[in-house]
Amino acid sequence: MFASDQVKAKSKVEVELVLSDGTALKGHLFLSVQQRILDSLNDERAFVPFEDAENVLTVLNKSAITRIKPVDQGMDHAAPISPHIGH
Repeated sequence: MFASDQVKAKSKVEVELVLSDGTALKGHLFLSVQQRILDSLNDERAFVPFEDAENVLTVLNKSAITRIKPVDQGMDHAAPISPHIGH
């Protein structure tokens, strides 16, 4: 499906976020290694992948996120995970 050079190592960061309609979500964002949450929110993409507490992957429109915070306040990025999630 994808060329191997397009697959990048990702990190999972546990976060709590609130959407513009007031919906509160707890789950994980996927960040590139060494990328911060702030970097992900300010990059050129309009959407960001989010895995909820039930491990359901959703792609959220970043403009709908009104508040976000890492669950572990000391970390805004995490250790690398396998680039082949679900394979």
